[in-house]
Order: sequence, then structure tokens, then C-alpha cells
Amino acid sequence: MDGASEMNPAGSEAYLTEAEKAEMGALTSDLALQAIDDGDSEKAKAMIHRLVAETRGIHDSYLLWITAMQGFIYREMGPEAFLRSQVDSFGQAVAPWVEGRGAAESFRDRLENYAFMLRTHAMPLKIEEDDEKVTLMMDGCGSGARLVQNGYYDAELGGKGVKVTDAAPFTFGREDFPIYCTHCAIGQMMALDAGVAPEDFPNATIPAAEIGKDLCKFHMYKVKGGVPAGHIAALRGQPVEAPSAGG
Repeated sequence: MDGASEMNPAGSEAYLTEAEKAEMGALTSDLALQAIDDGDSEKAKAMIHRLVAETRGIHDSYLLWITAMQGFIYREMGPEAFLRSQVDSFGQAVAPWVEGRGAAESFRDRLENYAFMLRTHAMPLKIEEDDEKVTLMMDGCGSGARLVQNGYYDAELGGKGVKVTDAAPFTFGREDFPIYCTHCAIGQMMALDAGVAPEDFPNATIPAAEIGKDLCKFHMYKVKGGVPAGHIAALRGQPVEAPSAGG
């Protein structure tokens, strides 16, 4: 072999022009904005679709990576080590993100921040409001439920996902709970452990009655003390009179 091949023949002309190099290396968002400025709506649309595909690609790759690591820790080291690992890593991952959004001084600020966070899963939101709360739902969950829908936890379909077998605070008191979905409870448990008083607790994450079929609900309460006591008790590992699922 002389180092040449049909794909890269020795001495062949350059594959890319300088303009093509610049466009290939540019951020897709910058290309979309430039296309808008140039009045090229078709290219702008194409770049927006490309940006969504890029975002979803890295999102789903990291989703699978994180879930696989969670399963390994739980399977090899047990539930206590799993919980410690999640508390340590979750705080490091979320804190810069929250701080980057700025202080949420009003209910509207907190609501906007939460909607921003959920939209990063590249799925639209369904939003409802009543006298006591605003409820956000991912209309086609882009994370935990997608794993269930794609058979990630179904061994018969070749899925390698791990479920937490025993009920625990970080499973919202449920058995056989998809391991990725534990982060919803863990984030709230960490807030309680950090000293947030029950009367100041701002929101309640309620997993769907059947994850992958129903929608999980993210309740944002308008006044202090709105979060049901039973929800907080479940996060603290205390007995509750009725399950919080599907609320």
C-alpha cells in the first residue's frame, strides 16, 4: 500500500473550498441567523432543522450514557452508592446551569426558568393552570419516558436499562422504577437536605402513573406551602396515606 486509496487518492485536488470550510465549521445557529439576514428563508429553515437534529443527537447520546452509568453503579455497588453518586454529580451539573439563568425573583421568573429547562429536551410543552398552580408537561417526554418507549428497559427487546427494584424516596416510593427517572426525585430531595423548608418548597414533580404512556407533571405552586405534605413526606422516606403517582 502506498497510502493512496479510492477515497483519498494521492495528489488529488482539495475536497473543500475556503468558503465550504468556513461554512462547515460555523455554528449552525450562526448560519441560520445569517440566512435570515440575507433573506434566504429556505436556508434558514434548513439550518434550524439541522440544529434540532444536532441537539437531539448529542442529547440522546448523553441520555443513554448517563443511564448506562447509573445502571452500572446501582448494579455493581448497590442503592446507597448509587444515591451518593447522583447527589454528588447532580449538584455539580445543575448548579452552573441554574446560576447562569440568573436569580428567579418572582413566580413568573421561576416558571420561565423551569420551562426553559424542560424545553432543552427538544419537546413541546403542554401547560395548564388552575387557582393554585401551573402545571408543565412534556408533550412526548424527551428523556425518561422516551427510554421506556424505545424499549431500553425491556430485556426481551434487548434493552439493557436497569430499574430500581425496591421502593425508596428517590423512586417516589415505587418499585421497579426506571433508574434515569430517579433524578427528578433526587433533585427535590437535595433541596430538602439543603434546608429548604416545606412551606418554602416551590414545586412538585409527579411521575406519570405509567411512565412512557402517561405524562409526568411538573407542578409550580403560586403560593408558599402549596406543595402537598404527602409529596414532601415521600421524598423524606416517610409513610404517606396515598401514593403521589399521577397527581
